[in-house]
Formats: sequence, C-alpha cells, structure tokens
Amino acid sequence: MSTVFRTRTAARDDGLTRLLLGNRQRTTRQREWELEFEDEGEQLLSPAQLADAVRANRVLARQIGWGCVRGGSVTIANDTLNTRLGLALGATEEEIANAVERWQIANMGGRGDGKLGAGTWSRLGVFTPGRFRQLRIPVNFGGRQLGVIEKTMPYLEHRSPDSFGVEVEFGFRVTNMDAVTRAGFVDGGEDQFQWIQVVELRRIGVPAHEPAIQTLRRRSRGRIIDPTLSLIPSSDANPYFWDEPGEVTGFQNRPARNGLCYDMIFWDRTNIPHAAALPGRRAYFNFETALVGIRRAGGTTRNVILNTVLWGFDIILVSGRPTLGVNAMRQGPFGGSAGFKRVLSDDANAVPPTFPGHCFVGAGYSRAATCT
Repeated sequence: MSTVFRTRTAARDDGLTRLLLGNRQRTTRQREWELEFEDEGEQLLSPAQLADAVRANRVLARQIGWGCVRGGSVTIANDTLNTRLGLALGATEEEIANAVERWQIANMGGRGDGKLGAGTWSRLGVFTPGRFRQLRIPVNFGGRQLGVIEKTMPYLEHRSPDSFGVEVEFGFRVTNMDAVTRAGFVDGGEDQFQWIQVVELRRIGVPAHEPAIQTLRRRSRGRIIDPTLSLIPSSDANPYFWDEPGEVTGFQNRPARNGLCYDMIFWDRTNIPHAAALPGRRAYFNFETALVGIRRAGGTTRNVILNTVLWGFDIILVSGRPTLGVNAMRQGPFGGSAGFKRVLSDDANAVPPTFPGHCFVGAGYSRAATCT
C-alpha cells in the first residue's frame, strides 16, 4: 500500500473519508492480486497449494455434500455446480481446485485458495433447501460423529383408483472418515453401511400373499422385515433393503433429489391396494428404517444398528371411500426399537435361519441373533 494512503488517512479522521479510503484500499489490493497472476495462465495455485486444496476438498465435499467421494477421490455430479465453476462432467480433483480458485478471485475478491468450504459454497448459491419439512439426524458412534442422515425430498403421495402409497427418500453421508475407520465400518478403504427396514402392518390386501404375511406377523407380534422373502425371490441372502443385484450400485455415492451427495441413499415407493383396509379397521404401515454399520470378519457379518427413521401411512375407509393419511417422518430410537430387534432375532433364530452368517451387536437380541 502506498505512503500517500497512510498519510492522507492520518491527516483526515472523519468517518466518511475513512470509509472511502478503505474501499479504495480494498480495490487496490484486489487489483494487486489480479496483476500478480495475469501472466500465470490457468495454473493459479502452486503445486503445494494445489495438493493442499485437493486434500481439503476431500474433507469438505463430505462435510457439505457438494461432491461425491469414490475411491478416496472427489467428483462433482451436480450439473449446476459444474456450470457455475466452468467444469465439464468428470473433472479431476486438480481441475476442481483450480476452478474454485478462479471463481473465488472473480467473485469474492482477493486471492482464493481452491478450497470449496462453507463460505464459498454459500456464495455460489447452488443449493437451496426444499420447501418441505426438513429432517437432519447426526449419526454418532463411540463418542464421535460419523455423518448425518438428511431428508432429501418431501413425501409424495400416490393415489390410483385401486391403491395408495407414498414415496420417500433420505440419505446418509459420512462427514468424518477417520471416525468411521475407528468404528470399524470400513472394508477395502471404503465405508460400509446399509439400511434395514421393518414394517408394522395389519393386512396388505393381496389374497395370494396374505397367508404368508399373517404367519410372519404372528411370529414377530405384528411386524415383518421389509422386503420379506415371501414377496421377493429367495436369492436375497442379506437382511438389507437395497442389496439385490444392481440395486446397491444405484443407491451408493451419488446425488439425491436435493442435489447433494450421499454415501447411502434410502428410497421407497409403496403401493398398497385399498382392499387392505376393512370397514372399521384401518390398514396401517409403520416403517422403521435403520442405518447399519457393517463389520465383516471371516464368514460372519456383524451388524451395528445406528440411527433410525420412522415414517408411514394409513388407509382408512370413510363412508366406504378409502382415504390416505401420511405420518410425519421423524427420528426413531438409536439402535432400533424393541419390536425392530424382535423381528431380527426371529429371523436369525428361524430354522433354517433367514439370513445365515449375520449377527447383531448390542443388547436386545436373542440366541443366534447376538454377536458373540
């Protein structure tokens, strides 16, 4: 900064002059940054700065959700963010950092650092929370936060002449990979999580499947694991919701409906016939969906039930006409409810066991369901 600025500032101490001179000084400082890099072309960050920005962005992408982390590297799958930064789909981590640096200089003043943190993310204006009731559940284990579960879209009600249903989506994003590693939920360098869902119900209104559903209900006091082997091919060897061939790939490490990235996305669209409801007896479907941390050792899969999400709906006959009532989505008990654990225990203790090789960590499980 020139001596002239300091001299004039010392000579004039009225507030307006200090404000004007401050603006002039900031403009001059920004121009100095611009001149410094005019002859350096596209490479604005030094090699050391670039490497630092890449490392930081791997952490920031998880914390904020602006990028998906696959194999330890960050990619941007959000078209709006790519456009705002002038990037093509599939840009490398180095290209992302340099693009962030250029955007920071052009839009935030001074010199950028190539790190897409909370301040830059807010100024980019890419993400706006949807106009629906938000739900954000911190996921903690062993005294440390592993990540967060977020509702990513509103309930969508589906009505047809003969059935009702709802569509839901929420996602889990790891925000602290070190904490996940310490918890043991890592295999081959990648985090290991899944969803298990149990539903409390009365009837499903499908005559061909009703006997099997009622048998399962009686065994576990009105609840069954969802999906149940009674309704899907018997090749399903795990208790998880999204694990049939091709499904896991479609729900891991990708953006959800809100444009943010998640390690595991839960999505379900139910479709229940009106016939499930009887005069004077509503049909209810109360879902308990649990995030599961997975530890594999030898031939045994040790499942740790973490946070749960409760949601559901009713079908009620009002003057002979079916109506749909939607339950609010909310946080459920950590580790799962007693009814949730009872269903998993009953499946593990069945002869033969429904899901051989699986056990569950913690209290509330019986016999073969308990990890030793």
